[in-house]
Amino acid sequence: GVFVYRSYLSPEIKYALYVVRGPMWEETYLICKKGDLYQLKRNALKLNKSSSEIKQAPILADGLLEEIVQNTIGFLLRAREIEKFGVKIKRGVILDGPPGNGKTMACRYIQKLCAQHGIRWGIITSADIDEAYSEKSLSDLFQTYTVSFFDDIDISYMDRSKGNGKMACSLLTAMDGMYDGGHLVRIFTTNEQVDGLDKAFTRPGRIDKCITIELPDEDLREKLVNSWPAEIRENIDISELIEKSDGFSFAELEAIRTFLVTNKILGGGDWDLAKAFDEYNE
Repeated sequence: GVFVYRSYLSPEIKYALYVVRGPMWEETYLICKKGDLYQLKRNALKLNKSSSEIKQAPILADGLLEEIVQNTIGFLLRAREIEKFGVKIKRGVILDGPPGNGKTMACRYIQKLCAQHGIRWGIITSADIDEAYSEKSLSDLFQTYTVSFFDDIDISYMDRSKGNGKMACSLLTAMDGMYDGGHLVRIFTTNEQVDGLDKAFTRPGRIDKCITIELPDEDLREKLVNSWPAEIRENIDISELIEKSDGFSFAELEAIRTFLVTNKILGGGDWDLAKAFDEYNE
């Protein structure tokens, strides 16, 4: 279809987008007055820079974020230096561990870095894999983006002895084929344990690194709480919060913040930590 827009930064400029969609691809054509194209480009660069600003890096164990960056976008940013030694720019990483501990935040951080450096990235879900498999287009799917984020993937896809063995073999073929297209990085996230993963997938050149993100310890939980607005921190006992949240994930700790705020705004007007925990436990 055709979509008509008014430029956000230059409201006097109007333009149309004509979108053509195929089964596994999409092309968009921009149509505007001849003299408006340069300003639209400038506006797009300004908006992209603003949206990709990294206000805060995710809170992870010391050195973990650096390891993730180094094993993903780091390959792309230093591609020329690496390639002169005959090494291909390809990397596969699995981020595993219990839910709510920073896998998604780490991926969002990498996505922001991609946007800052003009690197094409995209998210691929299990549903996308199922659809591509049924249409025999897995290789195309795996080469769609320079950095592909495979979100919350079912590990049984990567085991020829479990589930759909034909699917696993097709994925192996797609992983090999993706390297012919140039610089490509893939990042898989899963809440499942990847111990004993099919060796065909962990072979160098397919999945090169498994990084586990564990439940946050006391120091990491305190770092997260210290990132909360000052009004919350000044009106609760942080030591009590850290002690009571032993064994909590980051997501569960954020749930406590949600109860604190909603009780303050919608309830009695107090920052009641005990009540927040009571509601969470219910």
